[in-house]
Amino acid sequence: MAKSLLSLFKEGQTELDFSDSEQAKAYIDLFGGEEYVKSKYPLFYQAWQRTQKYASEQLNDTSGIQKYGCSLDAIYTVTDQKAGHGKNSASTRLVGDVNFTAVPPIPVFIQGEMSDETEHTLIDTFSTLFTPEDFDEKDFLKKSLSADLTKVYSGKAKSIHAQTAASYGNNNGLLKAEKHEQWTTLIGGSEVFKEITITDPKSSKNNNPINFVYGRPADSNTDYSVTDAQAHVERNPDKTGKKTGIYLTVNGAFTTIDSVTPQEYAMDAQSYRTQLQFANEGIVYYDHEPSEIARFFTVSGKKVQFSYAPFWGDGQKIDCSKFGTNATLYLHLQGYFKIQVEGIGILNVPFSIKSADSSPDGQFYRSENSSTVYIPPLHILWGCFSKNCQVRMENGTQKAITELTSGEMVLCEDGSAAEVISVSVGGHEDKMIHIETADGHSIEVSDYHPIKTKNGTIAALDLRPNDVVILEDGESPVLYTYLVDYDDEVCSVLLNGKFLIVNGFITGDAQIQRDVQHKEAEPLSEESLALAREMELAFGELL
Repeated sequence: MAKSLLSLFKEGQTELDFSDSEQAKAYIDLFGGEEYVKSKYPLFYQAWQRTQKYASEQLNDTSGIQKYGCSLDAIYTVTDQKAGHGKNSASTRLVGDVNFTAVPPIPVFIQGEMSDETEHTLIDTFSTLFTPEDFDEKDFLKKSLSADLTKVYSGKAKSIHAQTAASYGNNNGLLKAEKHEQWTTLIGGSEVFKEITITDPKSSKNNNPINFVYGRPADSNTDYSVTDAQAHVERNPDKTGKKTGIYLTVNGAFTTIDSVTPQEYAMDAQSYRTQLQFANEGIVYYDHEPSEIARFFTVSGKKVQFSYAPFWGDGQKIDCSKFGTNATLYLHLQGYFKIQVEGIGILNVPFSIKSADSSPDGQFYRSENSSTVYIPPLHILWGCFSKNCQVRMENGTQKAITELTSGEMVLCEDGSAAEVISVSVGGHEDKMIHIETADGHSIEVSDYHPIKTKNGTIAALDLRPNDVVILEDGESPVLYTYLVDYDDEVCSVLLNGKFLIVNGFITGDAQIQRDVQHKEAEPLSEESLALAREMELAFGELL
């Protein structure tokens, strides 16, 4: 049986305190004791000592959006219909998700357990070691505690406890262990929520990502437009970038079953903070107090409407330079609501709104007989082409991108023509990337704009000298790339996912920009790689 990381935490503690000698010793004892670790895993031992020193001196700053580790969402129910079978073959599961984001590319050890505190029984448990190979291109992982409700429900209210703990390190060779726990109540075998619907945010393109643009007018491919004033944009005095607040409206409603009467938002229940997970760069939290959130809910009979304040708070500004010109985000909103249950009394029940690449039941924005509702990922587009770019038209002529209009036909890389769906001019970029090839072609684009090369389509900021780019009249190696002062509006062109010819370069439209590969993470040092190997072996002993 795996050694328990969960047992190291004191009641109510969410992070292991390495400045506490008892807790620091308990942590290293988990791996065999100080002498054993010192002899077998010397780098791990040194990292443990260094972490104690940093923790005691309070130098381990974890402020800002860079939040490594895991988060546990509210426990919710999912009903699976088996393919080819009727409703009688449905399996209803109790799920508690553990999500990782921006986890450093070194091993992570995580344990979780879910228990029925009414019957004093263990429902589900896991112990897992995640290695760098387990992380996908988004640095985004998901691990679930789950159990078939038929094994949990017994016709009466039950208290369910879920907890997880993770141990990991970061690129600076510091160690951390975090714990998350949550209590919820199950009521018989019936789901409390009859229906949950989301009206905002919502994509106008069926189940495609929900598209936002900041600082420019909306177009036919944009679901939401956010002004600089709404997002409280702050520009750096040296024009090296800007900081922008998150502006995201969450509106919707839910209805409860007949035997339940909704009361009010439960401020006294334990709930994890609403967050947006930037797929590569960490977490931004919703900066509002429970008492304020409670005012977002209006009860009318069995129906509850909610409208979350769209501005996430002054403390949650993000540095746009971290994300380049586009970013994909996943919303995790959870809370508890007080309900009156006939024959039982007042209880708190959880609800959850979650972004997912695909919905378990194939339906976004609405769920039936479930405590959770799914929405697609959110996509923010920051920039695109500079205003001095020239676009190759269908007839072979060139036209200034600022003069391009919807409905015109432009030439594509394969010689075909494509209709311009939309052109937007707006937003503001302080810096742009200047690319120049050996044969004299040049272009200025935002850092994540897709450029076609012999090695595939990559973001402009990933280009290096001697990379070979594809041009309308052949190929040419990159001579150099560098940042230039721009301080002006930018232009975005939509062709529904096609490559156009701009300044002679084969380059993607706004839709392709959304999916272009992100900048590769900085490689770990040899010291960090060696530490990672030791940590993987040490964590392996806990399994």
